[in-house]
Amino acid sequence: MGLSISRFVLAAAGITLALLGGCTGGHSPGQVDQAHVHAGGVHVVAETPGTCPICEVYELRRDSVVRIRAGSSLGTGVVIDNNGTVLTNAHVVGDSATVTLETYRGDMIRGVVVRRGMGIDLALISADPTDIQWQGVMPIAEDPPIVGSKVYVIGHPAGLGWTLTEGIISARRRVGEVEKTEIIQITAAVSPGNSGGPAFDGDGHWIGTVTSKLVGHGLENISFVIPASELHRFLSGGAASPPRKP
Repeated sequence: MGLSISRFVLAAAGITLALLGGCTGGHSPGQVDQAHVHAGGVHVVAETPGTCPICEVYELRRDSVVRIRAGSSLGTGVVIDNNGTVLTNAHVVGDSATVTLETYRGDMIRGVVVRRGMGIDLALISADPTDIQWQGVMPIAEDPPIVGSKVYVIGHPAGLGWTLTEGIISARRRVGEVEKTEIIQITAAVSPGNSGGPAFDGDGHWIGTVTSKLVGHGLENISFVIPASELHRFLSGGAASPPRKP
């Protein structure tokens, strides 16, 4: 079972479903490093506390978001427990057995890819033991997001670390050729490097993981998120391939 949306875009010439894991498009790893905005200058909250909901979501969740380097690929991941276990997209890690995880505070940690779900485009990474105080967060699956509600995305578009974008839930769709799977369509801007990153609701609840977008002439802000219900299914053991030896 996959998350392909090809069935409802084939009629539109020039439209492509683009995975967002590799930071490509002319950015070499060195160029990405030069463009990286380091943690101390990422976000400044000038508003009075309580008057900037988007600022509060960012401050609450930024430490649960990591940057992932897997060979030449660059993407985003979310810490799901206090041991440094990270959930991301399968296309971010590719065939890599190990990756490098970077925290918002600038720590660099080796991670081992322990599970892949290629059909659902999810992967699980275990961080090497460290004395880092991980801030894990789990996806919220109880209440499906309402179309029109706010959504916030944190990730690393073009390698620019811990970038925040906002939009709305623009649709909830059922896709797949055999077993239909839900996917969430959003308007928040995402780019290569955002893959595997979290989408949060207005209360800072993790409601899904960015996986892809539609690209083509005249298209803007048509991006897709794997919903929390599918994340929970993967975390409980479904839709996974065996781990690869590091």
